Amino acid sequence: MNTIKQAITIIGLVLPAAASAASWTCEHNRLIREVSIDSAGENTVPCSVNYTKITEGVGMQQLWSAENEAGYCEARAEEFIAKLESWGWNCSRDPEPVDTGESESTPME
Repeated sequence: MNTIKQAITIIGLVLPAAASAASWTCEHNRLIREVSIDSAGENTVPCSVNYTKITEGVGMQQLWSAENEAGYCEARAEEFIAKLESWGWNCSRDPEPVDTGESESTPME
């Protein structure tokens, strides 16, 4: 049982390091989709551009990723958003998360 608690604590400490750098919510005909750029901490790379069809029950798909090229994920995401909008989707950038200085997880004891 102690091993499970330790694993949960480690996962809780590791997961907040991956943060969404930017995200957009897109709507069309009552469908909602999300495009997000995820990166580690304050670095822009490594990064990934992810796409989720929220109302259709389709899980997150990774569209692009980069290990070293700064700006790659941002450019791909913006191009994809423009493509969605050309197909009739209404996309808006989500507000940036506010850093309150508090940890996003609380370790279990």
